[in-house]
Amino acid sequence: PDFDIGRVSSSWVKNLDLEVKNIKDEVSGASRVVFTGKNLNKAINVPENADSVTLNNSDIPDGEYTISVSVFDKAGNKTTKTVDIKKDSTQDILRVDYADNAWLTADSTVLLAVTNAESDVKSVVAAINGEADKDAVTAGENENEYIFDVSKAALSEGTNTVVFTVTDAAGNVSSKIISGTDTAVAESVEFRYDSVAP
Repeated sequence: PDFDIGRVSSSWVKNLDLEVKNIKDEVSGASRVVFTGKNLNKAINVPENADSVTLNNSDIPDGEYTISVSVFDKAGNKTTKTVDIKKDSTQDILRVDYADNAWLTADSTVLLAVTNAESDVKSVVAAINGEADKDAVTAGENENEYIFDVSKAALSEGTNTVVFTVTDAAGNVSSKIISGTDTAVAESVEFRYDSVAP
């Protein structure tokens, strides 16, 4: 049998339907298509007189890996082709290294670490008390590590509500955070700030 694999982006994507098209077998006819790869082993029967099948997004695991696509005819012959996949449909979570009820001063920094990052992180942006602050977060030394720099942030004296938004290369956007010793996921963190020397 012969077939083509539909176009697959070489960049990270969060949704992916994998189409196998132009399926042809002039003698016995195509029978089924088998997809194998990372945590993937799925067969789809080719309907009578059909020349395409689609592996749905929900059946394709996240990750960067190769899928083998094998088309079988009714006589048991097969043709195999491969396609490289870069899929990330998981929202990232930001771990904020900030102790409950701690106070930040003008020279404080807070370490931010992105978890669940299958694809590369494109940006981490802070909104302080409802106002975007593009200067408050800078890249850290390690991969998926960022620094909230109080000296560059527009914090008010006292308690400040900060929302961090993480965007990854696949286009996932998340404001999920875990702060300090908490295990629960929240949508914001409260920083207490005191810049006045005693």
